[in-house]
Amino acid sequence: MNSKVRCSVCGYPTDEDTVSQCPECNSYVCDECVELYDSYCQDCYSRADDY
Repeated sequence: MNSKVRCSVCGYPTDEDTVSQCPECNSYVCDECVELYDSYCQDCYSRADDY
């Protein structure tokens, strides 16, 4: 049985072995949100936009 982790963006529970992680802060990001934010969590994506 796979353990579940919550996406840091939308809160959706996702299997730990299929979830992505933000390259900046290692937060868990689900497949849908990873596409929206180019592999980053929402906070790191927003900070990158500021530069």
